[in-house]
Amino acid sequence: TRLISNIPAGTYSVTTTANASGCTATTSITTTQAFVNSFLVVTPAATPLTCFGGNNGSVSLSVSGMFPPFTYQWSTGATTQVINNLTAGIYFVTITDANGCTVVRGQDVLQPAAIATNWQVTPAICTVNSGAIFLNVTGGAPPYTFTWASGPFTGTTQNLNGIPGGTYKVTIVDANDCTYVSPDIVVQSSVMAVSIETLSTQCNSAKSEER
Repeated sequence: TRLISNIPAGTYSVTTTANASGCTATTSITTTQAFVNSFLVVTPAATPLTCFGGNNGSVSLSVSGMFPPFTYQWSTGATTQVINNLTAGIYFVTITDANGCTVVRGQDVLQPAAIATNWQVTPAICTVNSGAIFLNVTGGAPPYTFTWASGPFTGTTQNLNGIPGGTYKVTIVDANDCTYVSPDIVVQSSVMAVSIETLSTQCNSAKSEER
């Protein structure tokens, strides 16, 4: 046949004969690896970070081919099939089979958006508990839990109503146990100022004289 496959490395000779004339020609070739594609199939799979800015991502490889064993060389310097404790970013790996054939793959390790907040504050009127904080939350992984604190005051709702003036702080925990602590949120208290002015009244006393 004109093609041979699935053969080991070595020196091979082939003789070709012309049908019409019967003339022949012989040649040889030496190979250092098999006359076959390694058919390296590499499928990477990434586990994203649970929290923004974390380092618990990972990448694992599913590898198949005709010439195991396979070796791995990652851009991190690791040489294992699975790499762990990764921050967000793109990671490259070179896979080499027993014949020296290589495949290069890259995999992006993602992370969720950071938990972020903004709020609107309603001041408390006089000393009455009429203040409010309306909180908006983005990022992370809903649902969220809320823990408010201001001195002896505590709360567990997203928004606060009927609160006195003061400085408040909220701790937010998302579904992945990622934690965010807000800066101080100040609820102003409009206190009525009262001033008392003392007026001095002078009275003239009439003196009667006896003549």
